[in-house]
Amino acid sequence: MARVNGSHIDDLVVVPHRPWSLLLARLASVAVIVGLVVGSFVYGRTDGLQHDRVTGAQLNELRAALSEAQESVTMLRQRLTIVERGAEVDREAAEQVRRTNRNLRDEIATLQQEVRLYREVMAPEDNGVGLAIDEFSVEALGGNRYRFLLMMTHAGSDGTWLEGSVGVNITGENEQGEREVYTLMDVSPDIDRVDIRLRYRYFQDITGEITFPEGFIPQQVRIVAQVTGNRAGTREAELDWDELGDI
Repeated sequence: MARVNGSHIDDLVVVPHRPWSLLLARLASVAVIVGLVVGSFVYGRTDGLQHDRVTGAQLNELRAALSEAQESVTMLRQRLTIVERGAEVDREAAEQVRRTNRNLRDEIATLQQEVRLYREVMAPEDNGVGLAIDEFSVEALGGNRYRFLLMMTHAGSDGTWLEGSVGVNITGENEQGEREVYTLMDVSPDIDRVDIRLRYRYFQDITGEITFPEGFIPQQVRIVAQVTGNRAGTREAELDWDELGDI
């Protein structure tokens, strides 16, 4: 096998770059130096008072060393502040990227939902009366509060109006395990009637917030919608609360 002659190359060790650790180590080293300088100064001063062994030149030398150490501490503290600020900027930048990604994902989901909605409206499956319960979804806001969305569509709409009403009942259990039923009006300040009025050509969304009584556990949602006139008809849907979303 060929042998290449040349200068000896030492083994290299790759270590992670940690500016925080380096600064902390330097601060610790300076602290030790300052402690030694101060200790020597105090000891020399005390010993000089007792034995007159410390000269003026030695005191000046110790004072100079102490001053230099203090300057080093100040410099390292300034560098530590810079690193802290840089780290904070990095955290803020990373959080901004995460927020931007979340916003983009939300916008994409919204656009996908709108595309699906228009497809269903313009090219529906079998739906003789045109009335459709497209979606009922909720978003937890904390505690017993939720934000809800009810979307009604007019499948195969030719531009004519649909008029009617829709009612929503939410069934669950209270703290005693007893069955209770609430209309949307009972639990939402944004709804002022049991039979919510419908009047739309293509779609109508009904939104608001729900606040359940303390201890109430929702289990099921029942939606009944009906239209009147030439396209009279009824649509119903029953949904498990834990699986709410698109119908």
